[in-house]
Amino acid sequence: MTLELLKDIGEQGLLERLQPFCPPGIVGDDGAVIPPPESGQSLVITTDVLVNGVHFSDRYGGVSQCTTSPEDAGWRAAAANLSDLAAMGASPLGITVGLSLTGDVAVSWVERLYQGMTQCLNQYNTPIVGGDICRSPVITIAIT
Repeated sequence: MTLELLKDIGEQGLLERLQPFCPPGIVGDDGAVIPPPESGQSLVITTDVLVNGVHFSDRYGGVSQCTTSPEDAGWRAAAANLSDLAAMGASPLGITVGLSLTGDVAVSWVERLYQGMTQCLNQYNTPIVGGDICRSPVITIAIT
């Protein structure tokens, strides 16, 4: 079986594959429309960036296992932001995901990354509401 690569399907193809991880009707073009909080409340925004080779590793170690599974990297990225919000006494409304990806990253790796994020986010009823994807020499995950 041939591994499907990002360079083969492009950004639009990947966005179509990731749409099922997001609620319908909320995700826009690189943004999301979120209703303002009720009067007397504050909107708290946090962001964290994870960099391949610093915060996780997608390269194979040992016999045949990644040193960090994509699911674990996704979980960690989501949990870092949820933790920051909890520390400030805030409840999450949704997250945006900014991904910088190499052209040779497997599409299945990105899907598994999103599976890890949504597994974490679902525990707190928090949807992925938008984001952006670009090509880069190193994989980075930025969540707001």
